[in-house]
Amino acid sequence: TQRLDYFPRAEEELLDAVRNGDLAILAKPVREIKNPQRILDELTAGARLLVLDNVASGAHSNGLLALVGMELTGARIGRYADYGEIRDIPLTANASAIAGGEVLIRDEAGNAICATTRIGEGLLAVFSDPDLFFNRELGDVSANLTDKTKLLTDTEFKLLRALVESKPDSE
Repeated sequence: TQRLDYFPRAEEELLDAVRNGDLAILAKPVREIKNPQRILDELTAGARLLVLDNVASGAHSNGLLALVGMELTGARIGRYADYGEIRDIPLTANASAIAGGEVLIRDEAGNAICATTRIGEGLLAVFSDPDLFFNRELGDVSANLTDKTKLLTDTEFKLLRALVESKPDSE
């Protein structure tokens, strides 16, 4: 992310992260999200949140997502997805489908893998294959790029730019 001039920091509470940055990212929550209505209030006022979650890790974000008509669901997921000009993004076995929202990334079976919804002045995005952006798939910062990690890096960078600039490209 620093290659994009984005400098991450960790917050103890999601509500603080949503209030204090250009884009808050919640990665694989381990319990139900606290204060979902207060988070929606911040989004309505202009905050942006990217939720990286899936059914395999508990879909703990579904309580928040339900408030805006979205949901992580189990489905037969294709092996690959496309995001605009970025083609054949290899998905993990833990990817989920997303119901609701505007689709940004769709797998070859037609399932939404990434979707967004505008909430007032803000934006909520959900990416349902969070493992793609962890070291196991993406590699660490000192690793040389392979064709796969270049593809994943391009996908991550395009998605982050779109969300920070609040102009996500649809499919």
